[in-house]
Parts: sequence; structure tokens; C-alpha cells
Amino acid sequence: MRIKTISIILTLSTLIILLVGCIKDNAGSSDLENLVGTWQITNENEEYTFDFYENKSFYSYYIQTEPEDIHKGWGTFEFDNSKLCMYTPHGASGGEETYCYTYVFSENNEKLTLSTTEIGEMVLIKIS
Repeated sequence: MRIKTISIILTLSTLIILLVGCIKDNAGSSDLENLVGTWQITNENEEYTFDFYENKSFYSYYIQTEPEDIHKGWGTFEFDNSKLCMYTPHGASGGEETYCYTYVFSENNEKLTLSTTEIGEMVLIKIS
């Protein structure tokens, strides 16, 4: 009887571990599907637009009206340990810059909140 109980416990434990692994894999692909598209932040005198693509690249466009300033460029991104990490090859020092954000999708995946301790929160709205 004891061997049968141990066998059942081991079988159930293995099954649970396998199911949890599948759920985690599906979450990553779902996050990519949710992210792909055009997102925008609009404030009083600035506008950020991010276009995220399935190949894990993005294009960002930043316009500031006062003082006037425009930045645009390509980068890549990945999901890493519950963070969205964005890599841009055009950093201030001439090298690659990395920005990693904690992210949350909400409002039927039409709103994306990115946050870090350095900058606080950015709320992006999906526009296409």
C-alpha cells in the first residue's frame, strides 16, 4: 500500500511540473502576441510611439514640442524574467543601451504599463 501511495504522489508531482512548464511557455508567446502593434504615450508636450514586430524588433519615435526635439530609431526586445527588455544600438555613449521594464497588460490588452524604479511608470495605449 505504501509503495502504491508513493507511486501516485510521484506521478501527480511529475504531471503538475509538466503542466506548469506548459503554462509558462504559453504565457511568453501570449505576451509577444499582445505586444505586437503600435503603442503610444501622449503627454502635454511630448509623444512617444513604439511599433513592436513579431521578429522582436521595434521602431521608436519621440517628439517633444518644447524645447523641440525628435528621436527615432530601431531596436530589439525580449522578455526576460517577467521583464520587457529593450535594446537600442544608438546609446548616448555610442554603444547599445538596455532598458528593462516590469510590464502589465490591462484593459483587454489595449493598455500596457511599463515601470522601473528609475523612471516610475509609463502607460502606453495600443493604437493599432
